[in-house]
Amino acid sequence: MRKLSILVAAGLAQPLLSFSPAALAEATASLPPIVVTASRIEQPITSVGSSVVILAADELRERGVKYVADALLEVPSLLVTSTGNRGSQTQIRMRGSEANHMLILVDGIRMSDASTGEFDLTQMTLEGVEKIEVLMGPQSTLYGNDAAAGVISIITLKGKEGFNGNVNITVGALNSRSTSTQISDGKDGWHYMLATSNITTDGISAANAKNGNDEKDGFEQEGYKLKAGYDHQAFQTWVNFNQSNSIYYFDGWDSLNSIATDGINNNVQDQKTQGIAWTLAAPAMNGRLQNQIQFSNTQNDSETDAGFGPSFRYTDRDVIDYQGSFIVNNNHTLQFGAESINESFKSATFEFDIDMTGTYLQWLSNFGRLDISLSARSDDHDDFGRHSTHRATLSYKLDSAWRIRSAYGTGFKTPTLTELHDTTWGTNNPLLKPEESESTEIGLEYRTSNYNSSITLFEHETTNLIRSVGVWPNSQLENVNRADNTGVEITAGSQWGEFKVNGAFTWLDASETDTNGVESERLRVPDLAGNITASYLLTDGRIWGQALYRDEILDIGANTVADYWLFHIGASYDVTDNMSISGRIENLADKEYEEIFSYGTRGRTGSVAVDWRF
Repeated sequence: MRKLSILVAAGLAQPLLSFSPAALAEATASLPPIVVTASRIEQPITSVGSSVVILAADELRERGVKYVADALLEVPSLLVTSTGNRGSQTQIRMRGSEANHMLILVDGIRMSDASTGEFDLTQMTLEGVEKIEVLMGPQSTLYGNDAAAGVISIITLKGKEGFNGNVNITVGALNSRSTSTQISDGKDGWHYMLATSNITTDGISAANAKNGNDEKDGFEQEGYKLKAGYDHQAFQTWVNFNQSNSIYYFDGWDSLNSIATDGINNNVQDQKTQGIAWTLAAPAMNGRLQNQIQFSNTQNDSETDAGFGPSFRYTDRDVIDYQGSFIVNNNHTLQFGAESINESFKSATFEFDIDMTGTYLQWLSNFGRLDISLSARSDDHDDFGRHSTHRATLSYKLDSAWRIRSAYGTGFKTPTLTELHDTTWGTNNPLLKPEESESTEIGLEYRTSNYNSSITLFEHETTNLIRSVGVWPNSQLENVNRADNTGVEITAGSQWGEFKVNGAFTWLDASETDTNGVESERLRVPDLAGNITASYLLTDGRIWGQALYRDEILDIGANTVADYWLFHIGASYDVTDNMSISGRIENLADKEYEEIFSYGTRGRTGSVAVDWRF
């Protein structure tokens, strides 16, 4: 019945086609934005059959957004939750799926922790970032094991001819201070971009203060990003590097009362995340054949002291990724690729590693107004053998403004090294099977030079879902049957002169069915999420406001987390051509709310920034 009500609501709302994500790149441009992630080559978004959201980093930074995780809040189909203060564990779920079913790339580097399959984006800032592409639905055909629900691709800036840069200094509530720098240049084929960031805050109590927790849990982070290379008419080569070092304090868990608490120990975690890659691209046959190979390494290391003595978790991933494309003629392109991955995980209790390989083919065709893609992939895993996935997409332009798009895809996610082998908590299960997903979506879009809108209906099913069964310490991870997510995404945006308004809403019905056929509501997945952003461009600056809504969710222990609205406002003023000042107030109404049961969130906070460009 809930699924029917969602579809009825979508039908009633379709004429309104409310709003699109606030930072949707080039929403008012006469030419459609270019995306790379959907097919691993550049395409206009109007030729892509899958749902894609583009977040422009420049606009986000102008509104004082510093973290990638905060930027993703503007995509309601992504549920972003954290266990308290800045720096605490942050999870991102796409369309209600598991957090480790979503692949996160930074310049093509797989950033997820090899032990859990997740990447904590609270560590990554927007400095040096050009844009973020969010690709919905299973993408295992092009990206393999980690993309069962979708892909988030973070693309950094490339240096251009002429030296330029900027310095930003921000101070704010909770004794928060940050500095960031960015420089770039390019000449005679050579180019580089270097960005740094440093952030410190006293924070809040990770465990909710309303439950008597008053110990503040601070956070310190420093980050670096580098992109440098050389472009020649016969080849291109470049290196990418990103690193984040952080220290954050966290609270404990009262298992007797099932609630987060300050506890008696000063829990602290020291975390380092690093990704590095070297890429070589070389065309042949007068550009008809394109070849690219990337060698990358990712490390996610943490050292923790939770009052039981120091512990550590070190993970490492080496990837060799080849992708090629051959232009058959003006209307048809064949893509092909191969990938080799080695992942290792070492802790105080065990050490383990695995190897995976994969190959794929994709056919892209254009028949006038119609664009289609057909793809298939075969993966071979050390523990689980061969697994095949496939995907098909369609985009049909009804006229210069309207188009229909549709996508169907399958995906899979092998159990993580932690789920299979980590005996720390005794819940691991080496007999687990891979989770498998299947998704269908259909959408209608309208796009002109100053207006865009869309409605998308989707269904996503996951089988062999991995869940903890029983009560710890007698619990164990098992495959428990399936999960079903059905939803509607409504987006639009418009601009009238200097005024711009954008937003998005998602309705979602998410349930799980166990092996006995008993259906239950999925944890931490809201039925409704949305945001609206409006801005007005002044002669020497900008003012803006934003509203975000999250419906109530069911959490662990049958606890309910209430729904909430958040309101943010801000303004910027250009003091000179090269210097601006800006201010931002978050949670204007000082709303008391929770993202996860019994964990704290920030009340009304403000910040002021000075930005110098040269």
